[in-house]
Amino acid sequence: GLLLDAGTGVTGPAGTAAGLGTQGTANQGTDALWNLVGSVAEPYADAASAAFLMRNAVNVGIRKLRDTSGQPVNGLTDRRSLLGYPVYTDPFMPAAANAAEYIAFGAMDRYLIRIVNGIRFERSDEFRFQNDLIAFRCIIRLDGALIDTNAVKTFVGTT
Repeated sequence: GLLLDAGTGVTGPAGTAAGLGTQGTANQGTDALWNLVGSVAEPYADAASAAFLMRNAVNVGIRKLRDTSGQPVNGLTDRRSLLGYPVYTDPFMPAAANAAEYIAFGAMDRYLIRIVNGIRFERSDEFRFQNDLIAFRCIIRLDGALIDTNAVKTFVGTT
C-alpha cells in the first residue's frame, strides 16, 4: 500500500550496489538521507508524524556508516531515531537491493486505513457437531491509501 502510493524522493548513488554510498562523498551516506527528507513537502517533513520506515537490516546498515577517518558517524548510535526523526522497522519492507524502494520517509499519518463494511462475527453450531464443538470466525476487510503523495517519499537503490 504505502510503497505503491508514495513517489520516489531520492535514487541511490550510482555504483553503490544497493547502499547509501560512502559517507565522505557528496550526496552519499547521510547526505542521501537528508536529500530524502528534503524531497518531502515542508509541512509533512515538519509534522509530528514524520518518520523513517525501513527493514531492520537496512537500519543496521545505516548505523554502520563511517566518516572519512573510519569512525562511526555522530548521531547514528540510537537505532530508534535518525536525523532527529523516529525510525520504524517493518519486516515487510523490501531489502536493500538494486532498484528496490527500501526506505520511506514522511508524514506517516497521511496513510489512512479504513474498514470496509464493518466487522462480521459468525458462529456455527453445525460445524463439527459430532464432536460437540462450536466454531467462530471473524471477517474484516481493510483498505488503505496515501491521502497525499507529497507526504511520503521513498529511497530507491541503484546499480
